[in-house]
Amino acid sequence: MMVTLTGQHGSRTHSGGATVKTKTRSIALIVGCVLVPFTLVGCWGIAWSPDGTHLVFTWGYGIDEQPALAVMDVATRSLQTLPDSDSPAMPQWSPKGDRIAFISSQSSGDELRIFDAPSTRTRTIAKFPVGFVWSSDGRQIAYVEKRGEQEARYTCVRYDLDSGKIAQRIPLPKGVISDIFLCWLPKTDGVAFLSAKGNSGDIYIAEFGKVRKVTNTGDIVGFTTSQDGNFLVWARKSRNPKNILLFLYRYDLDLRNVQRIPFPNRIPQVNPDQRHGPKNVEWVFFSPNLQKMILYLDHDVPPAKNKNEPHMVHGSMVVMRFDGTGAKTIADWQTHSNDIYWPAFSWDSKRIAIQHIGSSCQIITLNADGSNKKVVLNKGK
Repeated sequence: MMVTLTGQHGSRTHSGGATVKTKTRSIALIVGCVLVPFTLVGCWGIAWSPDGTHLVFTWGYGIDEQPALAVMDVATRSLQTLPDSDSPAMPQWSPKGDRIAFISSQSSGDELRIFDAPSTRTRTIAKFPVGFVWSSDGRQIAYVEKRGEQEARYTCVRYDLDSGKIAQRIPLPKGVISDIFLCWLPKTDGVAFLSAKGNSGDIYIAEFGKVRKVTNTGDIVGFTTSQDGNFLVWARKSRNPKNILLFLYRYDLDLRNVQRIPFPNRIPQVNPDQRHGPKNVEWVFFSPNLQKMILYLDHDVPPAKNKNEPHMVHGSMVVMRFDGTGAKTIADWQTHSNDIYWPAFSWDSKRIAIQHIGSSCQIITLNADGSNKKVVLNKGK
């Protein structure tokens, strides 16, 4: 099946991550305030094409339906399944829009695969990947390789797609792990990543054959690179988000200095006073142009009436401008089940896609200001 996946050049790449173990994929995901083992038999992971005309996401429900990657034309809502994309997670388009990389869970171990649109073929380029990120020109891909379980060791690998060979391997120091976020550094062909246990940690940079630690607070919940590659931006969680929602910082990659970005302690739509507000800021997702961000929030819930009652989860996602204005809730859920919501900004920062896994699997699109929300795909379990 021919899939036309073309787009404009881009310079910012970003990847989400998960711990993948089996074909039905056991993932440690943040649900509420704890890490919850979540068995995935359907879809997880969504990304826009560089030109904003298509979405790629994992798809498939039921015992007899093998999860695979699907590409949807946003205008017509037509679907095409990609070949050899079984048990996938974390799909990401290349900057030119001609390739899609993803992790496939196999009985022999996880694999990093790349679908090539012109040839409509999928190939495996690496084993045991944890996360990955495209280079800004799409000619290389960096990934973190994990070997072992009890005393796992991680290696940052840079792979050249033109030659089909590994360009560089940088062992990560003992105790340093790679988790949810990776970002390409175009000036040095280095990689910034988050070493985290749970949903927060510290930022490290692997470049010039070495690894250096950038932060030491242990509370980073999201970061990205600027489109020109000159600096990093990250969010730190607050101990009491009802009083202070979060902290934002900017790090100059050339000068290696840090500046705090002005941000109000309170956002009227989120934490208007000490009695109202989220229990925790779980994640922060930044738009490529650094004009907007999505906050993934965990809220207080009433205690269970008896010990046999299932735990209630109350979560939400709020999009806002970088200065905290224009905040709008784009998803809100209160459920006894382990519903998962995963957002993705378009490359031009104008649109958002949300993948919802719950009683049904939904794909939702909306404008980056929270308007024009549409359910473009809905499939029940």
